[in-house]
Amino acid sequence: MPRGARGLRPDHLCRRRPPRVGRRRRGPRRPGREVRAVLVDARDPVPPQGARGRRACRLPGRRPVRPARRRGGAPRRRGCADRRQGSIEAAARRCARCRAGQGRAGRARARSAAGQGLARAREAAGAARRTGEGHTAAAGRTGEGSALSRRAIRVALVIAHAVALAGCAGERVRVQTTATARLIATARQHGAQRCAPVDLAMAESHNDFAQHALDEGNYQDARREAEVAETNAQLAIEKSPQARCVDKDALLPGPGDMDGDGIPDDVDQCPRVPEDRDGFQDADGCPDDDNDGDGITDKLDKCPDEPEDRDGFEDADGCPDPDNDKDGIPDAADKCPNEPEDRDGFEDADGCPDPDNDKDGIPDVADKCPNEPGVAPDGCPKKYSLVVVTEKKIELKQTVYFDTNRATIKRVSFPLLNEVAQALLDNPAIKVEIQGHTDSQGRASSNLKLSQKRAEAVRTYLIKRSVASDRMVAKGYGKDVPIADNRTSEGRSQNRRVEFVITPR
Repeated sequence: MPRGARGLRPDHLCRRRPPRVGRRRRGPRRPGREVRAVLVDARDPVPPQGARGRRACRLPGRRPVRPARRRGGAPRRRGCADRRQGSIEAAARRCARCRAGQGRAGRARARSAAGQGLARAREAAGAARRTGEGHTAAAGRTGEGSALSRRAIRVALVIAHAVALAGCAGERVRVQTTATARLIATARQHGAQRCAPVDLAMAESHNDFAQHALDEGNYQDARREAEVAETNAQLAIEKSPQARCVDKDALLPGPGDMDGDGIPDDVDQCPRVPEDRDGFQDADGCPDDDNDGDGITDKLDKCPDEPEDRDGFEDADGCPDPDNDKDGIPDAADKCPNEPEDRDGFEDADGCPDPDNDKDGIPDVADKCPNEPGVAPDGCPKKYSLVVVTEKKIELKQTVYFDTNRATIKRVSFPLLNEVAQALLDNPAIKVEIQGHTDSQGRASSNLKLSQKRAEAVRTYLIKRSVASDRMVAKGYGKDVPIADNRTSEGRSQNRRVEFVITPR
């Protein structure tokens, strides 16, 4: 075997010099000794240079060796290009046969895909052979035509095999998506909508993606989506035992009702999601996760048909709270909606508890006189000998005496006014109006001025006894507010008086 022909792969491009015969001649090289580009098939034995016999391709040498003719005029053995075309046809037939067990429809699609791949392969191989022969005839003995011919044939082979394999891969993925669709239907029958809704949705969506990719010819993406869909469909079946997940009274999916909720698909607004049948808008075919629309799902909502009022009080339970503090006063009218009324008979209509009804600074729980302002420790008003503190006034048991027609207080009234000052000090929340009154004798204007001066004199005395000036107002009424008959001396004596009226806070 020539040294240049060893270790060659099929379709390898050989560019070798012919072996030298005899001694080397000097002078210009003869045309017959130039390098020739040939194709060598390593599967056939290569006889020594000069021998006669059947060869697959031409070998380097001075002249191509003619293969011997068979007896009886038998046809010659096929050349290199014919062999390659035959191998392509065989591959296409094998690909078509590998789909034989997939059903009548699968075999029909496989034969169609294989036929298309075979036609494309033959066309590519013929074009490559014509291109190679054209380049060989044009290049002559330089070997460029053979190189281009081999490159074109190699490209044609790759394209042909890719086309044939693509048809097989697409058919395989399509069969996988069909099988996954059956798994999805089984999962639905087992109640996967209730026990494995996420896996079921993943299987359905990815199976749809795979079919869409197949229609576009994107087999790689289709195969990936089909694998994800199949995995999720199997998980949905595993997580949905039929005995636990299927309601005995539930309807099963059937023709025209994919989700099995009893609503036909042409009317069902959610044909793949069953209606929850909770009595709220069940005719639309869509489940209602939040019937009242308060943002709390019905599974967690204790009042699924009543929206939460969102007032900051127990909003997580989903139930409205018209009376947060449960005091019987609606929150709309309750001034303290989160604090219950104490129901002690004092201002109970406002809804606010009153811990100190009389506002004497002593809580009602410790105040023995909760509705009467008093002093510590019992909260009851202090027992005075000359005055009585009521809700409306400080009542005097004696009369404040002045000099006749003057505003000078007599010393006999100092103990009385001292006790009034102490009552005001014991009840710091009380404010009073000091009223001066006269009898009807004399002119009205004179009586009015006299009454005003006497009231101011009393106020000045109380200020000297440490009573705050802003808690007292002096006002004279003259003879306008009598309490007795001015026609008698006794009545006129009663009308000449000083009163301490408690003013509103």
